[in-house]
Amino acid sequence: MTVMHELNDVILSLGLFGVVAVVFIESAFPFGFFLPGDTVLFAAGLFAAKGQFPIAFAILMIFLANFAGVTIGYWTGRGVGKRYVSQESKLLFRHEYVEKAEKFYAKHGGKAIVLGRFIPAVRSFVPIIAGVAKMNYRHLMFYNAIGAILWATSVPLIGYFAGTWLEAHGISVELLVMPILLLVIVVSLAGPLVHALSNKHTRAKLFAKLRR
Repeated sequence: MTVMHELNDVILSLGLFGVVAVVFIESAFPFGFFLPGDTVLFAAGLFAAKGQFPIAFAILMIFLANFAGVTIGYWTGRGVGKRYVSQESKLLFRHEYVEKAEKFYAKHGGKAIVLGRFIPAVRSFVPIIAGVAKMNYRHLMFYNAIGAILWATSVPLIGYFAGTWLEAHGISVELLVMPILLLVIVVSLAGPLVHALSNKHTRAKLFAKLRR
């Protein structure tokens, strides 16, 4: 219980800055795919209900971080191309996610920038795939703005109203945030690790890196 309280204090100390950092990294870079963006946004809503920060300000900062992250991911795709994604996918970064994002973008086009926000396995890869495909920049900005507004608003508000209800019924928000975050982080990391360790070649590369 002491460890749980200490971890909870760390999250509280990071506050909105930590939430914004997670959102930006997950939105901008393929290697951020394992970060629990939805859970962090939900937790932000819970903490806003607790009075840690205003919910309107939290939504604004999350929107800006997500919008900027997707924009950077797009320009990374345009500048570096598919080679970057392939390199990121060699070891722990599952190439299936890249292929899934490619198919998702091919099917939905610009709408993938909006819809992809709500799919964890796709969210970090769609912007760079859009860049590789040289999506029109003005179209990107249009869909990017809509997607950022919807994602940055809906998930934190769900957490906010849930937190308000919990507090009204005498249930401590802090006691629920840490178990949820830890569970999602473990589940998110388990998939790539199992994938890497199940393959003889990737397992050998991983162990070689760990011995250095």
